[in-house]
Amino acid sequence: MNLIAYLLTSTPVASILGLLGLIVVSIIIYSLYLSNYRRKRDQSFVNTCVILGPGGHCKEMLTLLERVNFVSKYKPVTFIIGIEDKLSTEKLKNSNLPIDKSRIQFIRRSRHVGQSYFSSIFTTLISLFDSIKIMYNYKCDLLICNGPGTCIPPMIIAYLIHRPTIIFVESFCRVKSLSLSGRIAIYFADHVLVQWEELTKKYPKCKYIGLLV
Repeated sequence: MNLIAYLLTSTPVASILGLLGLIVVSIIIYSLYLSNYRRKRDQSFVNTCVILGPGGHCKEMLTLLERVNFVSKYKPVTFIIGIEDKLSTEKLKNSNLPIDKSRIQFIRRSRHVGQSYFSSIFTTLISLFDSIKIMYNYKCDLLICNGPGTCIPPMIIAYLIHRPTIIFVESFCRVKSLSLSGRIAIYFADHVLVQWEELTKKYPKCKYIGLLV
């Protein structure tokens, strides 16, 4: 009996888990396949990708980006924003960042507030496919992200496709423990930056950068 036939004759839960496993493996294989097709780019600049999360996460990221030299080094810039997060889009457009020629790409969120973890499996898979398209079209040298689950699918796909330098900045409100996103980022990010020194004692891989806000 082949794998497909087994899934069709299994219990509903086993069939769903097996199907999800096949989808995840397919995503990984497809990502690795795309990684063999890297476009040539101008090495004098750092092709940068920034993921903006909703609410306070967006404010923290925009504050951090005020210290980045977008004029002569870190460009072009691609911003990834949740497709329903119109407020972050407005905050970006109204910011004082010198990013006139930047690009904005939208991604479906992997998990919504209050959404069950089981149903979030399916929305995460959709977000992963969105991330493949974005990361393949806009391969970056540097990926900067923070806070919410929106950043996890692009981070994983970028890691699989072309291994840019990945920087994850933990939220200001995380004083004693990392967020779920932060705990996942430890395995993929080159640098996990925290705003409270106490976190470095519990998570040795983290680096303390002080308060951003």
